Amino acid sequence: MASSVDDHLCESLVKWINTFDNLQGKSDSVLGLSDGVAIASCLTQLDPIYFNEDFSSRIVKDPGGNWRIRVSNLKKVLKAVVDYLSDVHGLELDAFIPDVNDIGEKQDEEQMGRLLQLVLGITIHCDGKEGYIQTIRSMEESVQHVVMTAIQHLLTNCTPSTPVTSSSRELEEMQEELRRSQQTVEQLRMEKEKASQHCHDLQQELLMEGERHQEQSEEVKRLQKELNSRPSSAGTSREQHQRQLEKLRTVNVELEASRDDYRVKVDELNAELMELRRKVVCLHNF
Repeated sequence: MASSVDDHLCESLVKWINTFDNLQGKSDSVLGLSDGVAIASCLTQLDPIYFNEDFSSRIVKDPGGNWRIRVSNLKKVLKAVVDYLSDVHGLELDAFIPDVNDIGEKQDEEQMGRLLQLVLGITIHCDGKEGYIQTIRSMEESVQHVVMTAIQHLLTNCTPSTPVTSSSRELEEMQEELRRSQQTVEQLRMEKEKASQHCHDLQQELLMEGERHQEQSEEVKRLQKELNSRPSSAGTSREQHQRQLEKLRTVNVELEASRDDYRVKVDELNAELMELRRKVVCLHNF
């Protein structure tokens, strides 16, 4: 599994297990989950027939600060999970077996991540898998990516004695769908940034053109005033000023047209930005 996923595995799986309702010993921290109570409660929801009352009754519900009882709970949870995945579904889990002593004594996040990853693997093998996968789909994108990658990694690296299930294929399709969505979001983000920068550059250029237009307008007014104040005998000078005045007026018209063009471009870019933002929001809500 990629290091970026490894770094967030435990954190994301803690968020995932807290999507279950009515968990005994529910907690959003590794310390709170390290007594095994909430994990055992989660298992009874995933498959209440296999993880039955007999299993539940062997879990000490309030171990307090006694790390030996916490480790004992975790060993029972781990054995039940491994038996379910290996004996019932034929997965070889040697590479995924966590050290529950480190979880119970030290609240080790890496080992807790491994344990929760095994519990997560049950979601695609139990009867209610469609609902649990849908819950994963509804989680925030970054967590969803880590959770689904964790399942895929488990399936890829555990050798099954049975053919690939429809659940595995569904998960692969979800993974590919998420990958495409993330690529689209990244592409849209880059396009939005490019469009925003382009819009900013145009607005700056518009501002500069506006200042130039203002300067030219003031120069036209000055020359017009000077022209009107000169005596009619100064014909040659008057004609020169008149030509200069006409030239400045032409420049003024061109500047006005250019400014209108830039305004149209800015409006188009703003409309494009709004559409890009809408698409990005839709994808983030995927």
